[in-house]
Amino acid sequence: MYPTKSFLVMAIKPTIRWPDKEQKLIYNGVEFLLRPETEESDPSLVINHVNNSIEYNRHLLIARRFLSAATWKEDYGYEENFLTGGGLAVKVGRSSPFRRSTVGFQFFDLHETNNEKVYLALAFYREYKYLNNNAYKMLSLFKIINILAEGRREHKKLIEKYLDASDEKTKFRLSALNLDISEYPGYLYESCRCAIAHSYSTPLVDPELPEDLERISKDMPILEGIVKKIMMSEFQI
Repeated sequence: MYPTKSFLVMAIKPTIRWPDKEQKLIYNGVEFLLRPETEESDPSLVINHVNNSIEYNRHLLIARRFLSAATWKEDYGYEENFLTGGGLAVKVGRSSPFRRSTVGFQFFDLHETNNEKVYLALAFYREYKYLNNNAYKMLSLFKIINILAEGRREHKKLIEKYLDASDEKTKFRLSALNLDISEYPGYLYESCRCAIAHSYSTPLVDPELPEDLERISKDMPILEGIVKKIMMSEFQI
């Protein structure tokens, strides 16, 4: 059921990377009010003039695009707790007894674009930053690659393009796996991406098995570095 008028209010999971005072800003042509965390309320985002379901969904999408752009800028996974609204810009209550906001923090110069693929990449990056399970986090990174690469060959080619053979973390991981640099893109695609996404064949990643999660956690920093380069170079973020 959609709010019938006036306000969209999004409660944000408490974080230090949020303004400690009210901040007004415009993102994608929509004015936001960012409300700080207080003794009685979690941080929240407020948009006025939500009058019907079409406007509500448009504003909600822009609010989420804003959080994804903020995630890229601050390298922190902003997560919405819940949505409310109506005739009043209601307070959202407290989910934690601990306050986390940073004195003097404000958002500025967040990325805006007309390219929906860029927003999709940012959305998957925010998903990667706030998820807790390493299997699902890694899959979010591969979804960014998948925007540009459809199959195994295209995935490997894009990974090869941005894989830094001189990086010490990469050298150490290749040594531990006993792989050559040319074999690593295939390993990432088959033993990480496909092993997480598919359950009908081996290798298979069990999202609850400690050994599986430990293994892919050692590849995560390398893959994150590759994806960041892709986002900056291919998507011009």
